[in-house]
Amino acid sequence: MRTDINVYLERIKLMDVKPNYSELARRFNCDRRTIKVIHYLINLLYSFL
Repeated sequence: MRTDINVYLERIKLMDVKPNYSELARRFNCDRRTIKVIHYLINLLYSFL
């Protein structure tokens, strides 16, 4: 998993802001579905804590 995206999405999660997948995909030069999957996994992780 890409750690740069992971760290950024964790910060967004702490601020309670909904991420714009297309904007983040352009910023990190990857597919928006990749961002969405990583965001889903982070939310899943936080739901178990």
